[in-house]
Amino acid sequence: MLVESEMVAGWQNISGRVSPATALELIKFIRLAARTGKSTFIQFLREPLLQADYKVGHIQDSILKIMERIEQSVFDPASVHTVGYKIKRLISRALNDSLSALGDSCIFVLEKSLASARVSTDPDVIKFVNIIGPALYAFQKIQSEQSEKIFENVLLNTSAEEISKALEPVNLGNSIQKVQIDHRMRALFQQVLSASRNNDLNRCRKLLSAYMIRFSDEDSYDEDGVEKIIAALEKRDSGFRSTLNEMTAVQLYYQITNGVAKSDMKSAIVAIRKYAHIFTGDSTMRFFYEIDRMERILFRILKEKKLWKKMQ
Repeated sequence: MLVESEMVAGWQNISGRVSPATALELIKFIRLAARTGKSTFIQFLREPLLQADYKVGHIQDSILKIMERIEQSVFDPASVHTVGYKIKRLISRALNDSLSALGDSCIFVLEKSLASARVSTDPDVIKFVNIIGPALYAFQKIQSEQSEKIFENVLLNTSAEEISKALEPVNLGNSIQKVQIDHRMRALFQQVLSASRNNDLNRCRKLLSAYMIRFSDEDSYDEDGVEKIIAALEKRDSGFRSTLNEMTAVQLYYQITNGVAKSDMKSAIVAIRKYAHIFTGDSTMRFFYEIDRMERILFRILKEKKLWKKMQ
């Protein structure tokens, strides 16, 4: 059944532009839906598109060929105005193909929206997002509730010793390990600087988010350098900082839910702690309440298992 947008908490129909955070969020929800199973994928992605009649007539071109044409048009001023129609053809073709092809095609469209301001403002792309958005938000709400229950049950049935291991920080006592970490940190930071010089704001956001998630709790994390880059990019794009924070929150939420889905509690716990470290109790951030509930579950069980000091 098609999910009406007004029935879905948190979803607001988009007008004008698909934000980078929303595009990334929907990409992650599609990946989670695919992991959950075929029936979920059909219900929350394929059916909304079919019921909204988001399609054109019979299409002979392959999905790959249509994608290639979209790639060419995105950065071609003479044909960029045709991107929306080509995207509609792509989704139409994918609806008549496999579920895998549909998922890949939807992610492709959202990635083009991330990469191109022109694509993010195209009426056909906005219509597409307003079709899949409410259903995927409904899926996320169900998934979040299930993840909390799974997270709690797994922790309750995991020995104190195993939880203790999951809470242990990476051992950097070995000087070689420290050098390797520092080298990766510097290499990623140099990529950020390069993207900044090229004014590639989308790549800057991706790289900065990755840098913050991976290294923000390391002693040698260059917080001042990061802040200077963000401040400079904020002058070019007044929404850069807020979008970066939103995308970082989305990425961490995905790591948590994906970790829970794969029964990888260490990955989920690490992401919960990194979210708390980066956003320090900012309740305005995306997924704050979902992650806060999971953090409370973690704290309660740590107290019950007398592992509270491990979190300090």
